[in-house]
Amino acid sequence: MRYVALILTCCSVLACDQAKNSEVVWEYIDLPTSKNIEQIAFDNNGIGHFVGGDTWSLGIAGISNDGGKTWKVDSICNKRLYDLHFDNSGKGYAVGIDGYLLTYEANERWDFHRVGTFDPHRGVYFGSNQEGITVSGNAFGNGVIQRFNQNYQRIQIDTFDNGLVDVVYSDEKTVHVAGYGLVMRSADGGLTWTRNETAAGDNFQEIQFINESLGYMIGYGGSILKTTDAGLNWEFIRNGKNWAVTDEPFRALYFMNAEEGYVAGENGTLFFTDNGGDDWKHIKNLPKDNFQDITINDNYGWLVGEGGILVRFELL
Repeated sequence: MRYVALILTCCSVLACDQAKNSEVVWEYIDLPTSKNIEQIAFDNNGIGHFVGGDTWSLGIAGISNDGGKTWKVDSICNKRLYDLHFDNSGKGYAVGIDGYLLTYEANERWDFHRVGTFDPHRGVYFGSNQEGITVSGNAFGNGVIQRFNQNYQRIQIDTFDNGLVDVVYSDEKTVHVAGYGLVMRSADGGLTWTRNETAAGDNFQEIQFINESLGYMIGYGGSILKTTDAGLNWEFIRNGKNWAVTDEPFRALYFMNAEEGYVAGENGTLFFTDNGGDDWKHIKNLPKDNFQDITINDNYGWLVGEGGILVRFELL
């Protein structure tokens, strides 16, 4: 009986990782930069934005007013920018090295704010009440969470041993952060934090909530997780530590709805699901670039990454 159970377990694990190979129609979009691009997003008006740069010498922002066909790139600070977020009102926020925070209003320039510590801010999220949170990390340690009011004044700081990479709200008060072997949740807008014991064993990179209860998360070691109870519990729908799972360096995810979503990463990695992560298609014909972020706009997918690359592909 023990041998039968082992065979059944192995088959189950293998079935979870047997993604069907697929292909997409894709193209490079020419950009006036060769600097690394970290994040891309389209705002409420369909205007495209990305941020990136060189670590210690340049922070760049790109903008497209024609749905991503052409882009203008400007230098907006002297340090690399890591994250980009637009709130429900259409206001933009970007963070980067040395604790930089920049904000953007529609048809205006990026404004610079010196806030908090000099830690390298990796993630930013401002909620509907205009209060926001940034997360930081240096290598795999020195995690910092900072909370700001509507005037970008720091009102709270918490430190942790693990480096932190991403922060999102699932509703006005529930906040989630992720990083190196650590996922935490706050039910009071960031006043207090609880470590999640169901999510561990990977360098978690990005979280996305589809609604107040349903969310997805990915790790650099190849893990994909799902929650249906607002982050109280996370379930591995792909465990990067399983011996039968291929090593996929995931960096970003984007779900259009509860069922359809993409996961992207280094070496041209792109996966797609249309049933909430039960099955995956592995897109095999993309260039072997290191993708850092993915978004969806106007029936196209957009991938950005190292060396100033921007790939547009047709959705499956």
